[in-house]
Amino acid sequence: MLRLTLDIDDGPAIQDALQEITNQRTVPNIFINHQHIGGNSDLVAKAGQLSTLLKEAGAL
Repeated sequence: MLRLTLDIDDGPAIQDALQEITNQRTVPNIFINHQHIGGNSDLVAKAGQLSTLLKEAGAL
């Protein structure tokens, strides 16, 4: 699992890159197996699918 933490110096540049890639600059910005899931609200909305996504990614 890769976790990237935004710091004060690089945070805005990372958020700009996330905006370009995902159309979302808010955090958390969640990916499972290179698939963009979205942010926290999106994860909660997909909660019924979360176990399947994690199993397919080999995380469970």
